[in-house]
Amino acid sequence: MNVETRRQRADQRALMPHFDSSFEGADDVWRAFFLAIGAMLIIIGVECLLIDSATFASDRTEVVQVNNGWFQPATTMQVSTGKVFRPKEWIPWSSLASGAVVLLYAFTLPRRWGAGGG
Repeated sequence: MNVETRRQRADQRALMPHFDSSFEGADDVWRAFFLAIGAMLIIIGVECLLIDSATFASDRTEVVQVNNGWFQPATTMQVSTGKVFRPKEWIPWSSLASGAVVLLYAFTLPRRWGAGGG
């Protein structure tokens, strides 16, 4: 390789960011990431087990006509609409199982990369 080619490659390397995952503590970052994902999956699974439905708030409103009785005129009311989520039967169990698998993976992650116990 000549000097000019080396300079071009050095310039290209200087412009491109280099992300090195071998820095001290990279294993801890990945482990914390997988622990957080697993914990959130378990929390979502437990919440879906405990609720029948969840209503998400919305800024939209609908005008609804309400009948007050036989001899009274009907009135209109503004009602806020929201999206209702009813989890299917398999959702809590799937997220609990997935969260448990991800947590087990996170606990064994340092051993997989040869970092020792965990």
